[in-house]
Amino acid sequence: MRISISAVMYIVTLLFGEFLFLRDQPRQPRFQLRFAVFAAAYPAAVFAEGLAVSRLAGGAADVLFQMGHFALIFFATVPLAMFCWKIDVREAVFFCTAGYCLEHIGYAVVNIFGFILLGFGISLSEALRWLFLKGAVMIFVYWILLRPKLKREPVNASDLRVCAISVVNLLICLVLNILKSVGFGSPLNSFTNNVICSIYALFGCFLCLFLQTGYFVNQSLEASNALLDQLLLAEAKKHTLGKETVELINMKCHDLKYQLRRLEEEPEASHQAIFEEIRQTFDIYNSLVKTENDVLDSIIMNIYPICAKQHVKFTYIVDGVSLRQLSASDVASLFGNLLDNALECVGGEEEGKRIISLNVRREKDMLLIHIHNQCSVSPVFKDGLPVTTKGDNRYHGFGMRSVRYLVDKYKGDMRTAWNADVFSVDILLPMK
Repeated sequence: MRISISAVMYIVTLLFGEFLFLRDQPRQPRFQLRFAVFAAAYPAAVFAEGLAVSRLAGGAADVLFQMGHFALIFFATVPLAMFCWKIDVREAVFFCTAGYCLEHIGYAVVNIFGFILLGFGISLSEALRWLFLKGAVMIFVYWILLRPKLKREPVNASDLRVCAISVVNLLICLVLNILKSVGFGSPLNSFTNNVICSIYALFGCFLCLFLQTGYFVNQSLEASNALLDQLLLAEAKKHTLGKETVELINMKCHDLKYQLRRLEEEPEASHQAIFEEIRQTFDIYNSLVKTENDVLDSIIMNIYPICAKQHVKFTYIVDGVSLRQLSASDVASLFGNLLDNALECVGGEEEGKRIISLNVRREKDMLLIHIHNQCSVSPVFKDGLPVTTKGDNRYHGFGMRSVRYLVDKYKGDMRTAWNADVFSVDILLPMK
């Protein structure tokens, strides 16, 4: 009975810690129903399993049963997290381990605090200690120490080393917490049990959490380097597209020569149609491109051959002067990625629906950037960004993350949305 009751206290705070880390992850369909089933069935199953373990355990085997019991309680949350959230096994282990570290920090702090109060003759109830005070410590550590870092950087649980170290620390804390109750085979004083062991647990759990969150922060440097790599690739791509633009100009010049010969050879009645074709040819050049920002002019001019080949209708209204606060490289990366993403999206549409529209303007002290394109299939969003449809999301889908990185750099705000077969991106940047 002792194990099952302690397990209830343990699982409530464990699930709370895991929920804090999982709450921003993409959710499974019917999430509320799934979570309700999880929240009701899991504690009941743990309680029943604890009663069974209590009857089987005895003597030296009691310690082993407790270790297995509490390990099972934790590891069972991994598939349950996948049941409620759209995450893979590695991510589930990553987040659940972080939640356990947060839970154990709350346990260790309250244990030390309770020991100090007991020295003054003050005793706290179990519910107050292990639910309310422990929960308050967990919220403080997460919201004050961890949340600001997690908001700045996208979570990346792909490093197996971080997961492995975190799981090993979890097992050490779990074993240590159970063994200290039996004194490692010999009597230990209360100070060693409640303070020394708890300080060790605090150190281990904080080390794991800072390793995880520090890993996220390191992604800033990696993102910056990757952004530079992306800009270099964009420069190379710009030159390649420039050749396509030259080819397009040569092709249109050839067409003009052909049309002039037709004017000479064909009867006057057909001249009007020929004049219209020539006018359309010159309209192409009139649209290439005057935004009053040379970098954006170059970007739009260089994507034009792609639009012409793929029969994409691209319209824009741009106040290029308002972009002067952005560096040339940032303008190239921001609009290059936005337009590349839009072109990739409309490439799968029917020819008559391949439409992209760009609007850049200044309103008071804000720079407004809006781009939308036809998108018949609803994209899957993760952390507010569309998930890449390509196979390996470690190397694809970087474009929209680069856009968010630049928006954060200028302390702006970004929103992506899909509605009525239209995907849109809205960006607000404060003007200096």
